[in-house]
Amino acid sequence: MLFGACRSDDEQTPDVVKHRNVVFISSLGGPGDNGYNDLLMEAEVAFMTEHPEIEAHFLQPKSLEGAKTIVNAFTYIEKCDSLLFVLNGSEYAGVIQAPQDLDSIAKRGGPSDIHVLQFEGRADELPTTTSFNVQRYGASYIAGRLASGVPVLVLAALKGDEQVDAAVQGFLDGYSVESTYTPHVHYLSDDVRGFDMPNAAMQVCDSVVRQVFPDIDFYGKVIPFQYPGFCIFPVAGGSNMGAYRYVSALPPELMINAIGMDKDYSTFSGAIPFSLTVPIRELVLEHLKKWVRNEPWPQQQSYGLEADLHADIIFSSLPGINILHWLDPDNNSQPVQSQLLNKRLQEFRQEAIVKEKAYEEKLKIRN
Repeated sequence: MLFGACRSDDEQTPDVVKHRNVVFISSLGGPGDNGYNDLLMEAEVAFMTEHPEIEAHFLQPKSLEGAKTIVNAFTYIEKCDSLLFVLNGSEYAGVIQAPQDLDSIAKRGGPSDIHVLQFEGRADELPTTTSFNVQRYGASYIAGRLASGVPVLVLAALKGDEQVDAAVQGFLDGYSVESTYTPHVHYLSDDVRGFDMPNAAMQVCDSVVRQVFPDIDFYGKVIPFQYPGFCIFPVAGGSNMGAYRYVSALPPELMINAIGMDKDYSTFSGAIPFSLTVPIRELVLEHLKKWVRNEPWPQQQSYGLEADLHADIIFSSLPGINILHWLDPDNNSQPVQSQLLNKRLQEFRQEAIVKEKAYEEKLKIRN
């Protein structure tokens, strides 16, 4: 889809460079995942609503080659003083090989002021190219600590994606501190298709639950607290919806729940006791506004638990969700006590900050 927004030069505010263009290239999965990609779209649309003087293009390629074609086409754009490419996905790490590509654009008469903003990847050594990521290890560690009282399934899109790997490892590290259960870990694919397989995700959830509880009669009367409960930790983009639909269809007495990912999903289902939220909308807007103000970007920024904006845990406010059951199965009939829960959460957060720093240090050595 392609949208343009513009107005005459006389109407432009003096602090904005004339003839600015921004090209938003969505991830291959595109918006519509009710999660991360939709949050990106919300931020970008909000930015363009605030800045109608900037010409905007929203494009969704079908492949990495398609993304490269889009980039190449827009580098020939005329009457453009400043051009910004916003690459909405870690899969686009090799689409623009700065500084070689950007130098060649300037030499052939293309825009001389070209910026590249990429999410969840590595930025090249060029001042006008930047990337940032929201470190998910720490918040995932907290989620693992919260879920340690029940069996779990970690449902991930693929191996090798830096953010997926961090979330999976953080959750497993937190879960292993006290849990006596062996976690189930399943990867949906070996490439980015794993982010868009909700039906496969639902089938995996059902298969693992039936494996863990082979005697469950899903169609018979369920005795409350007959089973210890079960937690699904989904790190699979649009595929997460398969997990949410699955837990929502089960009898609530089974206490088979899923953790919301990227935004607050508590209103989506009563089977989501808490969510791991990511401030991607706020961070995108912050970087776009810096571009408009001609302020420099940091080349690479990681937002962990100690940053002002960071991934966090948001508990559901719906009645009847007993998170303490996950922490202590002996408290089966006890309602959620916010004071005790918040105390444990703060304990887990301090642990997670230390663990996250150690994890990031290992990443630096590895890279």
